[in-house]
Amino acid sequence: VEAQFNIGHDYFFGFGDTDFERAKNQDRPHGVAWFECAAEQGDAEAQHFLSLIYAQGEGVPQNIDRAIALCRRAKLQGHKEATKNLPTIEGLARGSAKKRGGWE
Repeated sequence: VEAQFNIGHDYFFGFGDTDFERAKNQDRPHGVAWFECAAEQGDAEAQHFLSLIYAQGEGVPQNIDRAIALCRRAKLQGHKEATKNLPTIEGLARGSAKKRGGWE
């Protein structure tokens, strides 16, 4: 599961030694697919990371309901950043969220 998360990270952000190489090797949809695999196997870090991706619509269409569900799953496993970010993501669903110091 950790390897799936790491592969997802490499594809989502790109891999290589320079900014050019990372940009050239970036494949966000492929990265999200790997994060989804890890999240479905119960990886709290992948669940939290995906919740942020879906909340912000970064590399995927924005889906607040999916973001909330993933963040709740991570929170139930004791993921501290998910616990902190869940109210902000839920606020997006109500249309009243304000970014307070950015995402964790």
